[in-house]
Amino acid sequence: MRLTGIIALLCAVTCTPAIAGTPNFPKLTGPVVDLLDEVPADVERKLSADLLSFQKKTGHQLVVVTLPSLAGQEIKDYGYQLGRHWALGRKGVDDGIILIHSIKERKIRIEVGYGLEPIITDALASQIISDRIKPAFKSGNFAQGIIDGSNEIMRAAAITPQRKAESDTRLKAMQNLHAQESLALAENVIAFIVGAFALGGGAIGIWLFATRKQRAARRKYEIAAALAAQRERDARLEAARIAERNARAAAARSSQEMLDRMSPADRQAFVEREAAARRAATRAAEDAARRRRADIEARDAQAEKEYRSPPSPTVTFDSSADDYSGGGGSFGGGGADDTY
Repeated sequence: MRLTGIIALLCAVTCTPAIAGTPNFPKLTGPVVDLLDEVPADVERKLSADLLSFQKKTGHQLVVVTLPSLAGQEIKDYGYQLGRHWALGRKGVDDGIILIHSIKERKIRIEVGYGLEPIITDALASQIISDRIKPAFKSGNFAQGIIDGSNEIMRAAAITPQRKAESDTRLKAMQNLHAQESLALAENVIAFIVGAFALGGGAIGIWLFATRKQRAARRKYEIAAALAAQRERDARLEAARIAERNARAAAARSSQEMLDRMSPADRQAFVEREAAARRAATRAAEDAARRRRADIEARDAQAEKEYRSPPSPTVTFDSSADDYSGGGGSFGGGGADDTY
């Protein structure tokens, strides 16, 4: 009995923290994970479409989640663990954002991935919560607070013309730096190649001068051998032409002798059969060519149809479908939270 009690005590001490420290994260079913049904269905569809459009235009992935409870967790810890669990944002860019509302603790948090922390700063996240979300939440209008907060986050994280100009300036500076490095590398390579050619050219010149007589003798031999081979080929071709001409003449004489031995009626029938055979062969060749042309035209028409066919319609998000996921981004605990 005493041993059993000790074992139970050890299990309680060692196992309970691990269980408490592992939140039961909800499934990422879409850009709005509304476990509390705070947002009406038609408003949720509109908000989901806006969040998907924002993600398509900027690449940033913003997800709204409403929770019944944090199960004893601090909302900051829960937020960044949830962001890592869902892997929101693009891998390597880490531009995911989560807007969290837990109704039991009456807490709100904006959790920001590494890549967006310079844009959605902690101060800005706190201001969005206090100015756009808390007033609506205090009056019980949770849906309006979520919509206003989401719109303000999307506005702040949008790629404005000024931000695009700054990004273009940084990109141009990096391109200029890479161009200068490439130019310096090319100059070094060219200098090396010129030096190598100079050394190689001198060595080749010495070799050519030393072997000029041997190369001249070898060239004469190669020319003579080539002329002899050409004469032999010409003789073989001429003999083949003569043999073919004699064979055709012999075949013509044989055919003529056969026709001379035939009666006029048999001769006429033979000529007609030969003509019919030639016409049949011609028709067969024309039919085959026609079929080939038809096949080619059919393939061309199919290719043209596929080329000109309109693109597939934009797939709208269906909350019942399990086709929404994070892009592999990471979170570092940036953002802000507050209690209403």
